[in-house]
Amino acid sequence: MEEKGDLYFKVLKILRNKKMTQMELAEKMNIKQASLSKILSGKNSTKISTLQKIADGLEVPLNTLIVDDVSCAQIPAEKNEISSITNLITKLFDEQNKNITEKIKRLEEEISAVKKDNNYIKENLINSKRKR
Repeated sequence: MEEKGDLYFKVLKILRNKKMTQMELAEKMNIKQASLSKILSGKNSTKISTLQKIADGLEVPLNTLIVDDVSCAQIPAEKNEISSITNLITKLFDEQNKNITEKIKRLEEEISAVKKDNNYIKENLINSKRKR
């Protein structure tokens, strides 16, 4: 009896979860089912490009097929989530920064107007004292 490799069991588990058959995966990869069976059997070393085709056919990240530890296989997804969150935070920060900058500008304009008013009042007081 032929001994199955880790790849076989990983792919089989994913196929079951996705309710797919090896035939459907082979069709997505544009290869014969017999060829897919040979690849999955682990008899020959498998090229990364072939693993990528399998991953694409299964619609999973390549590292899902390569990494032994399932938690490690999920890291890129988490990195993508972190990246998305980071981008969102950056966007929010930029918006807040823009709002704060606009508020500061308006406050500076108001301060300038108040200073002008104060100078005008000061001049009027000085002029009224001189007239007395």
